[in-house]
Amino acid sequence: FQYLNTSLAATGSAGRLHLGWANTFRESFLLGLGLETGFAAGGGASDWALNGKLGVSQNLGLIGPFEEFTWHAALTGLGKEMTTPGGTFYRSPFSLRGGISGSVKLSDDLELFSAVDVALPGFTDVMLNARASLAFRERLALSLGWGIDFGQQFSDRYQNASLLPRLSVSYSLLNVEHPDLDSTLAVYSPYANHLGVSVGAALPVQRVDRDGPVIDIDMPDLIYLSPNSDGRQDNWDEAIAVSDESAISLMSIRLLQDGREQFVQSYELEPVREETIYGIVREVLQGVQTVSIPESILISGKNNDGAVLADGRYSLEISAVDILGNTTVINPSEIVIDTAAPEISIAEMSVEDKIFSPNNDGNKDFIRFPQVGSQEVTWELRIFDAQGNLRWSRDLEDYAPESLDWNGHDNNDQRLPDGVYRYQISSRDLAGNENSAEVGNIIINSVVSPVRIELASAH
Repeated sequence: FQYLNTSLAATGSAGRLHLGWANTFRESFLLGLGLETGFAAGGGASDWALNGKLGVSQNLGLIGPFEEFTWHAALTGLGKEMTTPGGTFYRSPFSLRGGISGSVKLSDDLELFSAVDVALPGFTDVMLNARASLAFRERLALSLGWGIDFGQQFSDRYQNASLLPRLSVSYSLLNVEHPDLDSTLAVYSPYANHLGVSVGAALPVQRVDRDGPVIDIDMPDLIYLSPNSDGRQDNWDEAIAVSDESAISLMSIRLLQDGREQFVQSYELEPVREETIYGIVREVLQGVQTVSIPESILISGKNNDGAVLADGRYSLEISAVDILGNTTVINPSEIVIDTAAPEISIAEMSVEDKIFSPNNDGNKDFIRFPQVGSQEVTWELRIFDAQGNLRWSRDLEDYAPESLDWNGHDNNDQRLPDGVYRYQISSRDLAGNENSAEVGNIIINSVVSPVRIELASAH
C-alpha cells in the first residue's frame, strides 16, 4: 500500500525506510508484512520510529470499467511512532486502514489508476484519502490526491490541515543494474501556509516480474490434418516448454476460424485447499504453485465435443499467464483441415481398347487411358508388368488428370516386350488423404499375324 508522506518541511526534516514482503495465496489474495523505521530532527529535537505493518488485498479482476479492481486492508503502526520536527504531526499507533482501487486502460500507452482509502488512526479518528493517477507507459505518472483528517478539522488542539489537493509526479527509472528502481517527487500543501516537498525511492530486493511467460515451441508455419481415423495425419503432436520468473497460473490452446473459437484446451492451476488455519498459513508461506504444463500439445482437428471440425483453415493460438497477470500469446502455425480424398476415375475400357502394338506401323501404336480427376500437388503414374515390376513412371506436379496416351515404352524410351501390364494412377494430398485408380490386363502384342490368301481355280 502506498501513501505520500512529508519528508521535508519548513520545520525540519524526516525520513523513513520501509521493508516489505508479500506473497500470493488463493489465486487472487496477497498477504504482506512490513517493517518501517524513521528518524526526524528539527527545532533542536529529534525522534525515531520502529513499527510493523500487516496487510491483505484481493484482486477481483474486471468490474465495470476497471480491468483490475482491488480491495485492501491493513493494520499499521504496530510499534513506536515518532513526532515530526516541531511536534506538528504524530502518527497514531495501531491504525486500521482499508480501501479500494482500480485501473482503466485508456490506450496502449495511457492507464488511469484511482483509489479511495479510509483510515482509523488509533481507532480515535477518521481519515479519508482519494487519489487518481495517469500513467504513461507504466513509467511516468501524474497523480492528484485529496484527503481530510476529520479529527484535525474539528479540533482546536491541532493546526488545521490544508484541504487543497496534492499534486505529485513520479517516474520509474529504468537501467540495467536496477530495472525496477522507482523514484518519486511530490510538492503539496500539508498545512495552511506550509509547503511540503517529498522525495523517495523504492527498490525491490528481487526483480519485479513484468514479462509474460516464455513459450518455446517449434512448429511449421502450415500444418495439414485429415482427422478421419485412417492413421495418416489424423493429429499433430509437438513438444512445448513454458517458463516464467513467477509461477504460471494458466495455459490455453485454441483453434480459431475467422476470429471465432472452435476448440479450446486449458491447463489451469487448481490448488488443493485445506480449510484450516494451518492450511491457510501453509498456502501463504508456499505461495501459488505453478500449473502443470504438458511436455507436448496434441492438435486433433476436433472440437470440444469430439466432432471433426469442418474442412478449412484455422489459426492456432497458444497463451500463458503467470500469477502476476503477465500474458504471452503466440500464433505459431496455421492448421488446414482437409478430409476430402483426391478425385480420380478412369472410364471403362473394352478388351480391344486395352490391346495395342507399339511397332510404329501406324496402327494402334499407343493406348489411351480416359481418366479425369482433381488437381493435386502430385499425381503418380505407374506401369507394372505381370510380375509387379515397375516398368514406367511419371510424377506430375500441380496436375489435374486428363486422358493420357502411353506408347508402350519404359523410362529409357525403350519399347517394352509383349506381355500383360497394369496401369495405376494415385495421389496423396498434403493432409495425407489418398486415392487411386487402375487399368489391368493391358496387352502389348507386336507379333504380325500372317495373312493367308487362297486362290480357287475357275471352272
